[in-house]
Amino acid sequence: MIITHKINLVKSILYRIYSSLITFFISYIITGKIGLAASISFFDMGVKNVLILFL
Repeated sequence: MIITHKINLVKSILYRIYSSLITFFISYIITGKIGLAASISFFDMGVKNVLILFL
């Protein structure tokens, strides 16, 4: 049972990393600015974390 929880934790962390990278790259392609793309990616991460806590 503990192994299953660890696997789920690793999967969820990897999913967060992949989704943030995808958001970053799409934002960079659209805007052409690394700083703005990073800001969008961090904002997206923050919004998702807040929504998970309250929903």
